Amino acid sequence: MGVPTMIHRLAALPPGTADVSSVRLWVCGSAPLRAADRQAFRARFGADVVQNGRRLDLWTAAERALRDAGVDHVERVDLCTACHPELFFSHRRDAGLTGRQGVVALVA
Repeated sequence: MGVPTMIHRLAALPPGTADVSSVRLWVCGSAPLRAADRQAFRARFGADVVQNGRRLDLWTAAERALRDAGVDHVERVDLCTACHPELFFSHRRDAGLTGRQGVVALVA
């Protein structure tokens, strides 16, 4: 799930420096960014990953990071957690009154 720690770490990785070819699942969403993070993401992944001047398209940034690392097959679902209450909890949508969700990933 896209959290600030993941955002900072992902932006700091130069292209081709991380071997994530064994990652089978990467789940992330959209998140508001500080100015320094916006600049880092624009420089690393392209200007189009920052939307409306402050929101990060983590789906696209994660896909580009995986492709830069040599992953040939990337599947995107592009489901917004705030837009689908029947599927996901959302801190944004529910003003913090939510359950928790997690991710299980297989690294082979």
